[in-house]
Parts: sequence; C-alpha cells; structure tokens
Amino acid sequence: MKYHNFIASRPWYSSEYLTGPKYSGREQINLEGSLIIRNVTVRDLGIYVVVAVLPNSRRVRGFGRLRVYRPVSVPTLLVSNTTVTENEDGVVMKCYTDEIYIQCYESAAQEEDEAVPGPQNPDHRPCQEKGCWELPV
Repeated sequence: MKYHNFIASRPWYSSEYLTGPKYSGREQINLEGSLIIRNVTVRDLGIYVVVAVLPNSRRVRGFGRLRVYRPVSVPTLLVSNTTVTENEDGVVMKCYTDEIYIQCYESAAQEEDEAVPGPQNPDHRPCQEKGCWELPV
C-alpha cells in the first residue's frame, strides 16, 4: 500500500481515526466505513481504494472512481431584432458561452411542435424549418 496517498483509517469500535498525508480536514470516515469528502474540488478526482481489515487480519480491497465536473455556465443569447416580418426580415442570435458544444432548439408554444437540431445549410449554420441561426462561439 502506498502510504503517501493515505487519507485516514478508522476501527469500527472507535470514533477516533488515524490520519495520513492526504488528509486535509475535509474528510471523515463514518461508522459504516464510508469516506465523506466535504467541499469537493477538482483536486479530489481520481481512484479511491478502501481496505477493510477483517477479524482474521485478512485484507479486502474495494475501488471507486470520483469524477469532478466544473459548474456549467449559463449561456447568454442576444437577438439582433425582436420585431420581424415573416418572409421579409432576418434575425441574428448570438450565443455567448464558455462551453465548447452548442445545440439550439426552438421553444414552441405547442407540445407537438417541439423542434430538434436541424440539418446544416450551405453556410454550415444550424437550420430549422423556419430559418437558420448564426451561432458564433
């Protein structure tokens, strides 16, 4: 076992536990043996190993992976014109976000009219039945 990665250990009969080099004060081991990490950060991601020492001194290991995702930013959509005439005017909708993938949907008044991403037009802009949207990122 690599003790430089050791967080903590706790016997089932005690409320005290031994801490190791990776213990930061945010970790806690409950009576069932679960590791609780408060205020999780990206630094906490990785594979965690639990070692249970049985009464006969036999050791049993279990593994788990922790993935940490950053918060998703809320995109801002700016519209060039909100008052348009059908079949005459165009609208540019600019989406501002730090995400790398964007999908656009039309918010329809009727449930059966829900839109899905449309095919690409010759300018490689996402299209819907009712027109194309320009989405610079």
